[in-house]
Amino acid sequence: GTHSDITERKRVEEELQSSRSLLLAITEGTTDAVYAKDIRGRYLIANSSVARFVGKSQAEIIGQDDRALFSEADADQIMAGDRRVMDRGQTLTYEEFLTLADGLHTFLAIKGPMRDASGEVIGLIGVARDITDRKKYEEMLLKAKEAAEEATRAKSEFLANMSHEIRTPMNAVIGTTCLLQCESLTPEQREYAETIRTSGEALL
Repeated sequence: GTHSDITERKRVEEELQSSRSLLLAITEGTTDAVYAKDIRGRYLIANSSVARFVGKSQAEIIGQDDRALFSEADADQIMAGDRRVMDRGQTLTYEEFLTLADGLHTFLAIKGPMRDASGEVIGLIGVARDITDRKKYEEMLLKAKEAAEEATRAKSEFLANMSHEIRTPMNAVIGTTCLLQCESLTPEQREYAETIRTSGEALL
C-alpha cells in the first residue's frame, strides 16, 4: 500500500512539473507581456516581458497589484479594465496607455476571465503587446496621407484658378479674331487671323 501511494504521488508530481514547464515555455517564449491576476488584482504569474516593461523582477511583481507597479493614473486605468473583464466574464481587447521609464507606451491588451472548476470568475489572464512603434508609424502614414490630400486640393484649386484666368482673356482673343476675319483682309492676313483663332481654341 505504501509503495502504491508513493508511486501515485510521484506520478502527480511529475505531471505538475510537466505542466509548470509547459506553462513556463509558453509564457517565456514570447516578447508579449503575459500575466495572470487573482480576483483582487494581485499578480499570480508575470513573465519576463512584464518585468522588463515594469522595471522590476518577476519575484517583486508576484503578489503585488498595479498600484505598487504603476502611477496612480495608470493603475486606475489598468484596474478599471480588469474589473470590466471580470464583471462581464468575457474576453476584451482594447488599448492601454502606460507611462514607462522611457516615456508613454501604447499596449494592445487582450484580457479574459480566469474561472475555477465551478465556473466562478476568480481572476483574469492577460496578454499585452507593445504597439507604440506601430502607432507612431500609423500616425506618420496618416499625416503623409493628409499632406498628400492637401497638396491635391491645392493643385486642383490652382488649376481651377489658372483655367479661369486663361479662359477669360482667351475668349476675348478668339472673339476679336473672329471680328477681324469679317474685315477685308489679304489672303496672308486672313491666314494669320485663322492661325490665331484655331490656336486660341486649341489652348482654350
